[in-house]
Parts: sequence; structure tokens; C-alpha cells
Amino acid sequence: MKKLITLVFLVGNLVAQSPSGYINYDSVYTHLPEYANIQGYVDQRVKEMTDTLDIMYKDYQNRSAHPNTEVPESLRTKNLEKARENIINYEKSFIDKRRLFQTLAEQKLNNTIKQYTSLFCKEKGIPMLWDKNSIHYCADCKDYTLELIQYILQK
Repeated sequence: MKKLITLVFLVGNLVAQSPSGYINYDSVYTHLPEYANIQGYVDQRVKEMTDTLDIMYKDYQNRSAHPNTEVPESLRTKNLEKARENIINYEKSFIDKRRLFQTLAEQKLNNTIKQYTSLFCKEKGIPMLWDKNSIHYCADCKDYTLELIQYILQK
């Protein structure tokens, strides 16, 4: 029992003497060189899907406002209903794809930050680094956000 207590105090003392700190994760996230590329890709895909949705909706509005009288009323109604269903289905697909693109982008960026943070901490001898938003209190903790951002931009 004495050995366990001694070990706990020793580890606690080592941690207290080590240069532990925190980062503002959101700030690091948006400064990643990959962030602009990935965000640009996501924005482009969203724009493409939005443009397609706009075309579908304008076509639907046009066919509603200017029906083809050569086509029987029942067939026109059926075609309009089918076009409306297509729009609804595309909107659902759009939302799912946008969410998927964003999730994949965030996962890639999170993994990149973890890799850079691990290398940064090893080089600086930092045993623990927390996200600023997860800390309630930390005496004498250093903010490594700018140092980490500079480290990433130099790599």
C-alpha cells in the first residue's frame, strides 16, 4: 500500500513539474493547411447539389405554371407528382450527403491534428495537452495553441 501511495505521489509530482498545457482546438482546426482544401471540396459538392436541386425545382414550377395541354390531365398530374417526389428524395439525399461530406472532412482533419499534436508534444517534451474547452481548472497550464499552429505551418 505504501508503494502505491508513493507511486501516486511520484507520478503526480512528475505531472505537476512537466510542461502540461492546452490548445484551442477550434483555432488549430481552422489554421490547418488542409482545412481550406477540404472545406473548398465540401463547399463545391454542396454547390453542385444545390444547383441540381434548383434546376429540378424550376422545372417543376415551369411545368406547373405552363402545363402541356397535349398530354392528358391525368398523365400531367402523375408526372408532376413524380417530379415533386424526385425533388423531395433529392433533398433528403442532399442532406445525407452533405452530412457525410462534413463528417468525413472532420475525421480527416481530426486525425491530422492528432498526428501533428503527437509529434509536437514529443519534440517539446509535453506529456499532456488538453483542448481548452475541456478544462475546468488548470494551475500553471500553458496555452500552446499558437506554438502548435506555427509548428503545423512549418511542416
